[in-house]
Amino acid sequence: MQAGDAFFGEPKLDIHDWMGRDPDGHGIVNILHCVELYQKPILYATFMLWLLNELFEVMPEVGDLDKPKIAFFLMKRNLLFTDAPKALVDKVVQVVKLIRSKGVGVLLYHSKSS
Repeated sequence: MQAGDAFFGEPKLDIHDWMGRDPDGHGIVNILHCVELYQKPILYATFMLWLLNELFEVMPEVGDLDKPKIAFFLMKRNLLFTDAPKALVDKVVQVVKLIRSKGVGVLLYHSKSS
């Protein structure tokens, strides 16, 4: 058990809290520090899938933009796929591909030094 029942409890995260601009019109950078989540790869993959699905549902269709409206840099990509069921990995990959049409960019990053 990876404690998903506690993680996905209420109140749920509001994806709109992560999107916005400062008073000068610059985008806001949000960092989700989830060291403990990294240690639970199935829960981590499930969270990433939920997050991307939530964005897919909320964001309007915009087609192929020159630059994304919102970008996610997901560190520790190796942990995202470690011990995750193939069906979950396939779904994450599918959503990452589909979400581009909503103006969402996703970069899965893996550092060999960590």
